[in-house]
Amino acid sequence: MMKIAQLFRSKQQFPDEVVTAVFAEEIQTTCKLWVIKDGTEFLMLPNSKGHCLPVWSDRHKMINFLEGHNETSWRSMAVPLHMFFTVWWPEVRHLSGSIGINWCGKGERECIVSSQEFELLSGRPQ
Repeated sequence: MMKIAQLFRSKQQFPDEVVTAVFAEEIQTTCKLWVIKDGTEFLMLPNSKGHCLPVWSDRHKMINFLEGHNETSWRSMAVPLHMFFTVWWPEVRHLSGSIGINWCGKGERECIVSSQEFELLSGRPQ
């Protein structure tokens, strides 16, 4: 499991080290993350490189994102990390190589990482 201090010491360069370090510690502590399903599919949002899957490290951050949207087909769900990686990760990697970390969607700069960077942040064994 990679803790905040290890992230800053690692040679891996993340788009926003503070956001990614906090995200990593939160999901490794709770062993879950939050996603939104749009009907039966994962919610994918546009970004400069195509589309990304937004994920959140806690319910309050996800609710903050949802406050500005009135989408009746969207439903949020907490997903245990082990289930996310064993059941959904192959599909997610196929849909997008980008993951939006604690996406706020309010015109602020978003933190987007590659699927490989996301695996490192999550503490997933290599």
